[in-house]
Amino acid sequence: MRPPIFSNCLSYRLGSTPYTIESDTLCPHCGAPELPSGFHAAQCKHFACSRHNAIAKCVASLGSSCGLLIQIEAPLRSTASSRSINNNALRPGDVLAIDDNPPSRTNYDINVSNPAAPSYAPTSCHRALHAATISANKKTAHYSKPLQAHNATAPIPDSYVPLCVETYGAWSPQALLAFRKLARRRFLCPDAAIQSTGAILRKFLISLDVCLQRANAIAIAMRGIPSY
Repeated sequence: MRPPIFSNCLSYRLGSTPYTIESDTLCPHCGAPELPSGFHAAQCKHFACSRHNAIAKCVASLGSSCGLLIQIEAPLRSTASSRSINNNALRPGDVLAIDDNPPSRTNYDINVSNPAAPSYAPTSCHRALHAATISANKKTAHYSKPLQAHNATAPIPDSYVPLCVETYGAWSPQALLAFRKLARRRFLCPDAAIQSTGAILRKFLISLDVCLQRANAIAIAMRGIPSY
């Protein structure tokens, strides 16, 4: 990680303002009011896509290392020949993990929320994981009925797992449980290195955290003039 990016990572984690923002400044990318702290870039939709995709690659990599068949943004009714599926079909997950033994299909949906955003801040300062928990509940409720309708006729039911993380690095309980299951599966793979499930989980969470904070730092650096 280059020194300027590391500097922004550290500033963001410590809550230090990376550059000066006037109170009436609007973001040139999305038009939303800037946060006085100068960290609007951490929640700006203009920068969210690259961060989201980077995290999805990490999750897909772990799933693949567990021997799972991985598909990115697969339609709900995806099959081995997904080209015949309507492009407008519902895609509940960013990463679809398909297992043959026993047959299962798990849709992992990634979401990043900023606990310092005006909509979360009043409660986030008093309740841990508020932003991640709210996001996970909303995501689950949104896909509940479509999945029930699909699974009523599907030969292999699709399950849905929201992987919600806050911009400072805290994951929702559903995400941590899913990562533990994947780490356990990786531990049982014949080609796995000699290490415990806990060690695999820690390594994976570190990779995710570095990916997340690096993306935040790059967005902050691209948005303004860093103070390093």
